[in-house]
Amino acid sequence: MDEFGQYVLISYHHSPLNRLNVFRESLAGYYLAPFPNMYLPLRSFYYAGTLQAFLYYPLFILWASPHSARSLGLIMLAFQAYFLYKIFKTDILVSFIFLISFMPYAFIHIVDTGPVTFQTTSVFFICYLLSQWMASLKKKKRFRWGYPFIIGIILFLGLWYKLAYTFMLPGLSILILYYLIGNKKIFKSLSGKKILVRSLFVMAASAMIPAFLLLNSTDPYGGKYYKWLTSASTLGIFNFSKLITLCNFFTNPLRAAHTIFLFKPDQITAQGVLLILTIIAFIVLGAMQLRSKKIKIDFAVLNLLCFIATLLLMSKSERVDSMHHVVLSLPFLVLALFYIYSRMKSRLLTIILAALFLLVNLNLYVNLTRLQPWPANHPAKAKLNELLNKKYSNKYVFVVIDWGMYYMKALYGPRQQCVLYMEPLNSGDQIVKLKEILYKTKRKALFISLVNSESNLALIRTSFPSLAELRTDFDTGKWKVLYEK
Repeated sequence: MDEFGQYVLISYHHSPLNRLNVFRESLAGYYLAPFPNMYLPLRSFYYAGTLQAFLYYPLFILWASPHSARSLGLIMLAFQAYFLYKIFKTDILVSFIFLISFMPYAFIHIVDTGPVTFQTTSVFFICYLLSQWMASLKKKKRFRWGYPFIIGIILFLGLWYKLAYTFMLPGLSILILYYLIGNKKIFKSLSGKKILVRSLFVMAASAMIPAFLLLNSTDPYGGKYYKWLTSASTLGIFNFSKLITLCNFFTNPLRAAHTIFLFKPDQITAQGVLLILTIIAFIVLGAMQLRSKKIKIDFAVLNLLCFIATLLLMSKSERVDSMHHVVLSLPFLVLALFYIYSRMKSRLLTIILAALFLLVNLNLYVNLTRLQPWPANHPAKAKLNELLNKKYSNKYVFVVIDWGMYYMKALYGPRQQCVLYMEPLNSGDQIVKLKEILYKTKRKALFISLVNSESNLALIRTSFPSLAELRTDFDTGKWKVLYEK
């Protein structure tokens, strides 16, 4: 369900009656005011912005389906492959196959529970823009001022997308410095120094001014958005136990699917260890080969340091606990791998290690299909949603009283639907508010719950005596529906 939470703004726009949801995850509670009394829908959650909703909306208009949300992840991976092709002159298809076959990386992008796709893609985009910026300075092109401006805007958008972008900012800053230092000859003259100062000012202004307005925004309860960052507890300068915990995500890559499937989270898998060894072997053997040919490996080393530095920063935060956090470090690793790959001369070594990489990840994908989903993620809920959309949207208010269905139901339904999220529904006051909404909309109540509900079903049945359970001609898994006759 989480992967659709970032699109709650679309669900409010597409189905206006969804705005009656004043209970859990009400969008109005996440509004921010960058200026006094100017509240805007800038957030979809406490620490996540609504940028992803704007990115997805054109695709949603064309294809309103959970599959289209998955497709957006594939599109972002395709963009990453394109930028890798432009940066390293590698085959774009090879780049895409690598990204899509890298199971933990690709799965997080396709399901996108973070969300993460814009943030990870921004690393490759910024790296591409930096190379183009340096080339434009050498050729004295007029658009050279546009590159630092766009880079600054991307940095701001990454922060708006999700505050976890702060973990990536040091690595991105190091990349920017690398390109500037690597092209220092451009800035040696007085005019070059002026261009550098002006360019950095443009980049800083385009990133920091909107970022300041965002972080200093006020929520409906009087709090400042930046306090979400400052309120996080830190675990010391270097918390090695937390760092080991984060590294354990790589020893069991299936943990990328922890929000959907059940598995043993602390289990170290042979596939995970083999995947790590394959990547290490590629880096070590590739670097040795490049060094023997007197080819620089500084860019690869730099990105490996950025990868490690990002993990170290994450190890300081108590809030980092999932693969969709750890994946934010992987773009730097991918840049290092592609730098080495683009300069390797031994086709045999590349083919052997690439084949091993593909086999390990293929095995991970196969094992993924054998995992048991969480009860709330039973595939039947999509079919149940289609049934409710066809027969009950006009006359009923859909009341989701358990985790796992609200965001999908609110997003993928007809315009006339009304979906409320009341988990758990267990008090008389909630019943009173619900009946007020039913009276206002002139509709009956339809409750969507798990078989083992966290809500008080006895109270609900007492408050709505005519409730009956919906019978279907297909297995609904752990979900059931109660509706007023």
